[in-house]
Amino acid sequence: MDPTHGRYLLPTAQVEKALDASSQITTLQRRVFFNPNEVASSSSRIVKGEDVTLTEAELQDVGGNDEWIYYKVWELKDEFLEDRGGRGVDVVYVHVTRNTIHPESATKHTIHLRLTENSGRYAFQCEEILKAGFRVVLPDMPGVHVDLKQARHGRSTGVHGYLPTARSLPDAVFTVLQDLRTLSSSTASPPRKTFLTGTSMGGLTVLYALTTADRFTAEEREKMPPVHGAFAMCPLLDVPDRPNAIVTAVGKLLVKVAGKVPLLDGGPLDLISDDARVPAEFRQDPMNYTGKLRIATGIALLNAFTETVDNAGFTKTPIRLLHGDSDRTTSHKASMEYMEKVKSADKSIKIYEGYQHVMVKVVDGKSEEADFARNSAVLNDWKTWLLERS
Repeated sequence: MDPTHGRYLLPTAQVEKALDASSQITTLQRRVFFNPNEVASSSSRIVKGEDVTLTEAELQDVGGNDEWIYYKVWELKDEFLEDRGGRGVDVVYVHVTRNTIHPESATKHTIHLRLTENSGRYAFQCEEILKAGFRVVLPDMPGVHVDLKQARHGRSTGVHGYLPTARSLPDAVFTVLQDLRTLSSSTASPPRKTFLTGTSMGGLTVLYALTTADRFTAEEREKMPPVHGAFAMCPLLDVPDRPNAIVTAVGKLLVKVAGKVPLLDGGPLDLISDDARVPAEFRQDPMNYTGKLRIATGIALLNAFTETVDNAGFTKTPIRLLHGDSDRTTSHKASMEYMEKVKSADKSIKIYEGYQHVMVKVVDGKSEEADFARNSAVLNDWKTWLLERS
């Protein structure tokens, strides 16, 4: 039985194939089996981690109740670097999807990575980061797209679009971090710095993980790999039309008996960009869930909003937020209010004038000339912030 419900063996996108086969890049694929009944800091949370190659044989000995998080790692080899400032540093890009692109966009001379939470976060977002020496870690996370109905687990286990609890988000991040630390220990590698990055739903996950980590007890901190900073773009910290108290109360009653039932319309995906090609590309990805919002997922998200914002005062880790003031999907004002509560001595936020939810717009795997300056501003902001703290 395949606990990913058929997603584990879906064809790899062309751009990923090109990167995986590139002589310039070292690629690693892992899956981490975990016990969902154990908290992230528990020594018995992780059952085992293993390298994988996405073959049918890897599904033959697994049980229907087995759970794992799948992730991929890319690192550019030394001779192809433009900057070594990111060497020894991991950038964990949270809540990533991979859409198809035209094969001609992935040449041996140009690294195009379509690394997106939705179809607005495009290929070359991580190109500059890789060339600066950072190792990029890409987990397939449980979660939902910004319109609250576009969800994916990718090659990780779980019912498509189903998020059982809010803590599933940060716990998945910590599970990957723990496995990465195990890998470093087994190869006698020096400890690596770790920064979290996420956009939209990934931005919420990053901030949720940060406030969770900053509330760990001293004993828990000893067990958990440290997070050295977070960079979030257009984080989903609230929704324009929250369900009223009655609907929320009914939803909480139904979670235990009908949590997987798709019930609510999550809202228009078309609002992420004024370019119709952007949401169209998202809809074409078979790994993205495009059904109605499941009851448990909706309740989990509401809990994640509340816990992240209410506990922002515990966040003392370096943090930077970017948001567009023309975002019609998530609120830049919510980001500003969140940052006012954060207690970190190293915190900053920039509101980009005229930017929509998709802050880095690419269509067909390429950045069009009209968007180049706007895209570059955001990507340079990200890379500069990381390098200054590496």
